[in-house]
Amino acid sequence: MSELTQLKDSVLTQANEKGQLKLERAQQEHIKEYEHKREQLLHDKEVLRRLKINELKGEHMRKMQQISNQQRLTSLNSKQQVLGTLFNGAVDMLTAWSSQEHLSFMQKVLTKYEDADLTLKFGNLTREVLTDEDLTHFSEQFPNVKISEETYPREGGFVLTEDRIDYNYLYTELVDDTRKAINLSVAKEVFGEE
Repeated sequence: MSELTQLKDSVLTQANEKGQLKLERAQQEHIKEYEHKREQLLHDKEVLRRLKINELKGEHMRKMQQISNQQRLTSLNSKQQVLGTLFNGAVDMLTAWSSQEHLSFMQKVLTKYEDADLTLKFGNLTREVLTDEDLTHFSEQFPNVKISEETYPREGGFVLTEDRIDYNYLYTELVDDTRKAINLSVAKEVFGEE
């Protein structure tokens, strides 16, 4: 029996050694699989962290751009309000001219049209300031200009007409033309456009 015991012990020892090797290999594979999954999870976590950081950076940049745009818009609105007040004041100032100032302005304008046959139509605010004597003197000085009896209501200044072409010198129109040019300039300055 001793041979049988020896054989049995030998088979058990071999089986034990083979089992131990299989166990060690399985443990090694589990450790490798664990390390691989751990590395994958850490990598995935890092990718998510970077995505979140980029998302937060993008949101921050959008908010900063919105703030910048709001500041520009506020600046533009403030400048436009100031300019609106300034231009409205300019129309009021022109309308409040004395008869001599109105006549002087008309004379300067009419020197451009010396030989043209014109019809002059006043804004009623300018016409109210001029006396009949002013108009008589004006007609003597510019005999090629016919003064219309009609006026433009609630307007200062005048319109010259030559062969169905109007040359508009109403103060609101003159100031509006200047306002448009200045508003464009302000918008370019505020928004950095060329």
